[in-house]
Amino acid sequence: DSNSMKKSVKSQENIWADFSSKKIDILIGTQMIAKAWDLPNIGLVGIIDADSLFAFPDFHTNENAFSLITQAVGRTGRTGARYAGKAIIQTYHPENQVIRWASEKNYAQLYEYEIKERKSLSYPPFSQIIKLTYKDFYLNSVEKESERIYQKLKEANNENNNLQIYPPCAPYVPKIRKRYAMQIILKIKNEGKLSSLLEAELKSLPNGWQIDVDPISLI
Repeated sequence: DSNSMKKSVKSQENIWADFSSKKIDILIGTQMIAKAWDLPNIGLVGIIDADSLFAFPDFHTNENAFSLITQAVGRTGRTGARYAGKAIIQTYHPENQVIRWASEKNYAQLYEYEIKERKSLSYPPFSQIIKLTYKDFYLNSVEKESERIYQKLKEANNENNNLQIYPPCAPYVPKIRKRYAMQIILKIKNEGKLSSLLEAELKSLPNGWQIDVDPISLI
């Protein structure tokens, strides 16, 4: 995986050379193989447990799963390859339309579906999202501080219908390096804007808060 490979650039070069010269016939790895390496003469690519790609509660999930599957499928049968390659996708839900579209490289169908879903739920590109995250070594402190800021933001918002402020919740991984985390999500419709009071509250957030505008993930 990427963590072990980062330790040695030389090991990456050796594996690439051994696979290219057919000293190695099979590579087993994480997403890194699909995303980072351009390997020649790939005859078969297998994606194990593709269903797990959809386990994340995030509006980017379908997009990310589609991207990974198409990249993996694209490893086979490249220009200059001697043989036509195959890709096998393991899934317990073959009716999953995103998996089907990815295997067919049907970008247009995914876009049509995603843009309709995001519009109905007011997700980007039909809104802007701001993610606020607070971390501390003590869970009680994190819960109290996040609730305090949430109430202040709600009051400053003054019932602006173009802005949703979601109550504090723990992220997908609630504790990292002994620090607990809570996050508050703000969703601003394209026709809306922050009130001056709310903008002032965001600018005056105390130490310990992180502001992520247009986050790549909500988890």
